[in-house]
Amino acid sequence: MNLGQYKKYERKCSSKTEKTEKETVIQRRVIIISITDRDTDVNLKQALRDAIKNREDLSFDIENYSLFELTESN
Repeated sequence: MNLGQYKKYERKCSSKTEKTEKETVIQRRVIIISITDRDTDVNLKQALRDAIKNREDLSFDIENYSLFELTESN
């Protein structure tokens, strides 16, 4: 899954040169998802998007990112 670039960061920092590693850590989220079985008529992208948006235990909002793309791995 690729969430693209973090969109909201620019509001928090007045200059690109002021960004520290601590300030940009929220931009580097990693989520690894393994799908072992699914119904063929399920829209996997939409199902994952809905599930992630509705999870209260995830510490980020996918709406703060520019993409929501799935990549199939072999």
